[in-house]
Parts: sequence; C-alpha cells; structure tokens
Amino acid sequence: MERRSFLASLALLGVDFTALAPASSTQERSAGERALTVDGALLRDLELTTAAYERMRHRVPGHHLMRQVVGHIELTEDALRGSLWPAQK
Repeated sequence: MERRSFLASLALLGVDFTALAPASSTQERSAGERALTVDGALLRDLELTTAAYERMRHRVPGHHLMRQVVGHIELTEDALRGSLWPAQK
C-alpha cells in the first residue's frame, strides 16, 4: 500500500486538502485530552485504515471520503510528529 500514490490519486480527482484542513494543524491538546501513544498497534491500525480508504476510492466518490481521509492524514501526521525526537521535529 502506497500512501503517496493514494493521496496523489485523490489529488488527480481534484481533491483540495487545504480547503478541508483546520485553520491550525498544530492545535494544543485540551487539558483533559490524552497524549497520542505511538506503538505497533496504532501503526497497524493506520495502515489498515489507509488500505480501507484505498479500496473504497474505487467504489465511493472522492467527495464522500474527504473528511475521513483528511482526519486520517492528520492523525498520521500527529503520530509521525510524536514519534520523532525533539531535535527532528
């Protein structure tokens, strides 16, 4: 499963990710919100979710998937950001 090719194919369909992104993707966690724990289970779930969206794109029009895909991208981005050493962020 190639995330890049999946996102590229959505872009070819005319999907505008910037229009769907929140005003600030670096929003701070609220006081009661748990920190994101990056572990093998989360990485597997992200991969399975990506694969599911890849399969659905052949059957479901892109505009129906966009909010979910953008949310998935944001979660993946947060997981990647949380997995880096401070000097790499």
